[in-house]
Formats: sequence, structure tokens, C-alpha cells
Amino acid sequence: MFQLENVRFYRLFHPLLRFYNIIFAVIRQYKKPYKKYKKRKYGHILHFDKFLRVINMYQCTWFYTSNLILPKDRNAVAAAWCVEADEFYRYELQEDALSLKNMYCFVRTVDGEGCLETINGSKIILPENTYMIIKRDRIKEYRSTKKIWNYYWVDFLYQTTPGIKTEKTYPAEFSEHERELFTELLDIGRQFPSEIEYINSVFTHYYYNLTLKRIEKPRSATHSVKLSEVCAYIQQKLYSRLTVTEIANFFNVSSRRIHQIFNDTLHVSPKQYISDLKIEKAKQILEKTSMPIIDIADALGYYSAYHFSSTFQRKTGCSPSAYRRKLLSKPTDK
Repeated sequence: MFQLENVRFYRLFHPLLRFYNIIFAVIRQYKKPYKKYKKRKYGHILHFDKFLRVINMYQCTWFYTSNLILPKDRNAVAAAWCVEADEFYRYELQEDALSLKNMYCFVRTVDGEGCLETINGSKIILPENTYMIIKRDRIKEYRSTKKIWNYYWVDFLYQTTPGIKTEKTYPAEFSEHERELFTELLDIGRQFPSEIEYINSVFTHYYYNLTLKRIEKPRSATHSVKLSEVCAYIQQKLYSRLTVTEIANFFNVSSRRIHQIFNDTLHVSPKQYISDLKIEKAKQILEKTSMPIIDIADALGYYSAYHFSSTFQRKTGCSPSAYRRKLLSKPTDK
């Protein structure tokens, strides 16, 4: 898979390709002459026509994590794609490095419509604003069924059965915020393919944001908000600049009520709780990855590297860089 937006070949021969496609579109209107035409002389040209169509109408951004060196006993994202293809797009899934026992596929249609065919012949239609999860070894092929199919695809290892019914489509409206989250996943995967823990966290954040949007229901003002619900929501929004007002709006209560829940139960403000969670997550990233400080700050929703560093030092007594050096200097068990 590769980007073909600025290929000189395409720019040079684009007028010829358009003429070529028009001619064969006319030929296809007449089935018998077309079959005879194809059989006798021009089969190789029609095959080339298919190749030219793929060049003309296929765009993809993707990454593989750590050259597919994946942990065998943990959940892990293996690869992700953002694909835009035309009505002629079809792909037959072959056995490859991703063909593992516990490999699942998350498929999300952003625009247009696609179809997945399983190994037992059943067809699953994925229209716009839907998504599904399916075991990778269940897929025979997939294809576009509209003029365009723009979709997100993530291959991931999952050691237990996912808490969602597989091979079933779920509705979820697409938003610009979702596009930003998936773009962030692709950017992180392309820049830091060996940082599997961080990639997993970003995908988890994206997925929970999607499912929360799907199951979200209006809440009455008298609804009893539980601390566990608020904490779970904060955990899912950890990679954003979350505010108390945003939390209150989600649960349809006042900001004062959110403050009261935290002060009465945890004896800290919600803002302090969010800050503490971010610092703990930052510690994990510093320990398990070599990601630059400025990228960690951006990922966790800080306004700048300085803002992140000053907050980290205030909470831990040392800067992020010093914390990482301290971890590296510790003797490891042999």
C-alpha cells in the first residue's frame, strides 16, 4: 500500500487514462460483443485497464508496529490503515504475518460503502457511519460497493473474546473529532512503530470515544452520577484537554456537582485528579518508550512542553528528562 497523490506518471497520462476508461465503459454496455472482444484479443489490455484504475483511484496511509514483532501474551495493535478507493476496489485476503490465531480486525466506514465476504460465503455490508469487529481468519475478501469507499482498518491482537459481538455492524456518526483521533493514531504509528504500549493507548482512546458516542443516551438532571462512571469517562479522555465543564455536560449535571462528588469521596478536586492521572500516564510513557518530551506533552493534551515539564516537576520533584535518566540508571535484573 502506498501513496499515489503526486505520481508523475499519473499527471502525465491522466488525459489518456480518462479517454481509455470512456472507450471501455462504452464497450461494457454490450455484453456479448464485449465477451468476444475480451476472449479473442484484448484480455491483456483489460487487465492493464484494471491496473490503471487502481492507480487512478486508490489512496492509503498506513503503519505496521515494530516490524510485526508483537507480544504473544498481551493485547496489541499490529497495523492500521486509512484507505480511500473507488468502485473497482477488491482485495482477497491472503495468509501473511498478520494471520495469527487471536488477530481481530476493526473496520470503520467513513464514506461510501464496502462489503466483507467471510470464508463461509456470508456477506457483511458496511454502509457509511458504521463499524464492526471481525476475526481476521474469518475474512475471505472485501470490496467497495459504491462509487467510493473510505474506511479505517485496524488489525489487533486480543487474547480474550472482545466485549462486543463480532461480525455485527454498529451505527456511529462520524465526526471531525474522530478523524483527528484516527489521524493521531496513524501519526504515532508511523513515527514510533516500536512504541507498542503507546500505540495501544491511543487506539483504545479512539475506540472508547467511538463506542461512548454510540451508547451515549440523554441523562435526566435527577440521574445519580457515580464516581466510577466519571472516573471511567476521564480515563477514556485522558489524551485530550478535558475540562470539568465537559465532564458535567456529558453527565448532564452541573460543574458544582462534579466537584462535590470528588471532594466528598476522594478529597481532591476533579482538576487535580485529572492532572494526577496524566502524570502517571506520562511516567509509563517515559519508562516504556523513547518518545521525545515534546511529543508526550502534545499526546497528553498539555499546551506546551514547558507546561508539561513544570507540572511534572511540581508533582514528582524532578523534570521528565531527569525521571527518565533515573530509570535508565537503575540496574536491571539479569
